[in-house]
Amino acid sequence: MHQIPIGSPPSLVHSFGAFGESIHGLTGPEAFRNAFWVLNLVSNGSGTLEIGKNRHPFGHRWAVLAPPDTDHLYRFDRPVNKVYAHFRVESGAVAAPFPVAQDLGDRFDWFQTTIFECRSLVAAEPERAMAMLWNLLWQLAAGPAGGSGPRHHPAVRKLMSYLEAHIGEPLDPEVAALHAGCSVTHLNRLCRAAFGLPLATTVRRLRLDRAVHLLSHTSQSIAAIATVVGLPDLQHFNKLIRRHMGKAPRQLRRG
Repeated sequence: MHQIPIGSPPSLVHSFGAFGESIHGLTGPEAFRNAFWVLNLVSNGSGTLEIGKNRHPFGHRWAVLAPPDTDHLYRFDRPVNKVYAHFRVESGAVAAPFPVAQDLGDRFDWFQTTIFECRSLVAAEPERAMAMLWNLLWQLAAGPAGGSGPRHHPAVRKLMSYLEAHIGEPLDPEVAALHAGCSVTHLNRLCRAAFGLPLATTVRRLRLDRAVHLLSHTSQSIAAIATVVGLPDLQHFNKLIRRHMGKAPRQLRRG
């Protein structure tokens, strides 16, 4: 088990390629000693990661974490495809336990898609790629239970519970942060990591998603729905829905 400080966003290792993909195991065992963490998403093969005297088997659709400044050796039963991320973490930040090797099962596709998206963003939007990797690490720390979807930092889960119960009320960032158990600044960082959006935009997205659901599945009036989701200015509500869905509220109601 690794203890990795992920209370703050990781930094990306651009010199070695922050994100990428490769094939390993074609020529036998492979030894490494890196100055950074390596997250590998493994598919189409299997093997063992040896760190000191400890052996960690892995298989198809697994995540494997290799630590920095430590000799480690991969032995392959057959060649594997690796999608990888190279990163560093801030020492002294809040640490979470991570299995060295973890079977992702149905979550594998989401993890791999996230890495590919990070790779496409890293040159133009490195901070966004860093935030997405941060969220991905929290999903790994959360473990395999609970289905195939992503799972979030505890503060984000508290925030979402609070917002669900107060969706029709004006947002006070200080109050939301108090319910989430962190500062407004940190909550903004966590929202960017989880959703790629700051707190205010996350709240607006939640309001609009709730409105779309109500428009599609209830007979409430459009004005009533706008009020229920905390967007009582009907003209502004119509503009936001059109921008969010590409259709006016009446068109969504008709399907």
